[in-house]
Amino acid sequence: FGVLILGVAASLSGVGTIILTIFMGRLSNKMDRRKKMIKIGGVFYALTWISRLFVSTPLEALILSFIGGFLLIFIWIPVHSFFCDYAREHGILRTTVSREMWINTGQFLPTLILAVLLFVNPAVHVFNIFFILVRFGVHETGYTQKR
Repeated sequence: FGVLILGVAASLSGVGTIILTIFMGRLSNKMDRRKKMIKIGGVFYALTWISRLFVSTPLEALILSFIGGFLLIFIWIPVHSFFCDYAREHGILRTTVSREMWINTGQFLPTLILAVLLFVNPAVHVFNIFFILVRFGVHETGYTQKR
């Protein structure tokens, strides 16, 4: 019974994400709304991260991650809309290649810095290294997923 509930929750989450993404895409078609959407999403997403300081059970952490995932849509859709508009004006291939280069640079540099820190001080705790790696672009950025 528990697995069934978990499957239903995951399915409803997926359907909710699809519906919210379509709605946000239509809402962000107007330029003046995009900046507001990013600000609102950013503020509430930051509040979910602040709320994580007070989490005491795994269920609370799961709920905050779930809410945070929905709030990221408020940020992702307008940002990607800005990117697509910019790419149409300045060349899709050039803009996409430039974006990918900066994304990969942003993922490589923290790894390089951590490798240097580990080489200089082997006593650096492994958990701290993985925590920093996760925060620097491997988790919830949307850029490391296969496209």
